[in-house]
Amino acid sequence: MRRARSLPRRQGRACQGASHHPGGALPDSDPVHGYGAAIDLNASFGDYWLWAKRRSGDIKSGEFKSGEIIWRNRIPAAIVETFEHHGFIWGGKWYHFDTFHFEYRPEIIALAKRG
Repeated sequence: MRRARSLPRRQGRACQGASHHPGGALPDSDPVHGYGAAIDLNASFGDYWLWAKRRSGDIKSGEFKSGEIIWRNRIPAAIVETFEHHGFIWGGKWYHFDTFHFEYRPEIIALAKRG
């Protein structure tokens, strides 16, 4: 509880949710959220790889190639560390990043700690 109190309030207030499907039917496209093993935090502070993908109109003097994915994150490290401490993996560490996405995967965290 002490750890949760120290988190920045703005980013932690809203939650996109873990999905609820009437009648218990789970869509094939989102089983991790459907089973409650994943949660998306406040999307207004999150970044997603498809949203960050550069289009040809965004290119300035050859700085970026068309379609290049530019990583961006606005989720505080304290939030990421708290979730990881409790067995979640963070979508912000993926190549196709989703910074407001957390999945409960304690087996992956345990493997990472073993080195």
